[in-house]
Amino acid sequence: MDFSKITYGERVIDILDPLEDCPSGIKLTLVCSEDKSVQKLLRKFIDERNKYAAKGKTMPDELNDEYDIKLIQTSITSWSWGKHPKTKQECTWRGEKPDLNPKNLKDILENFPTFKRQVLEEIKEDKDFLQLSK
Repeated sequence: MDFSKITYGERVIDILDPLEDCPSGIKLTLVCSEDKSVQKLLRKFIDERNKYAAKGKTMPDELNDEYDIKLIQTSITSWSWGKHPKTKQECTWRGEKPDLNPKNLKDILENFPTFKRQVLEEIKEDKDFLQLSK
């Protein structure tokens, strides 16, 4: 096996319905934490956290939350809002199928904590992004 052909790619996840504990019909395409744009953001976060630590302080929760949102915004490359497999109803947010943009995503992340938590957990699973290139 040629290990030089192992790379990180994108992967598609299903957001779980927290009420039914099954796929919701919302699919996200994610890049992993090794992606260059994600790494750039993580370095910025670490630098910011180190500035607080140098002063003997911890970074405020609001800034941690802001970085979580930015991390998710950077990690999602696309999404689709389909039909819920059990109810057969269209998946929507505030009655609409939202476009993927920072404003909509921030609204969802701030008001749907299980969505945010699931995406953060999935991003951390680097091994799930590994693939063999041709």
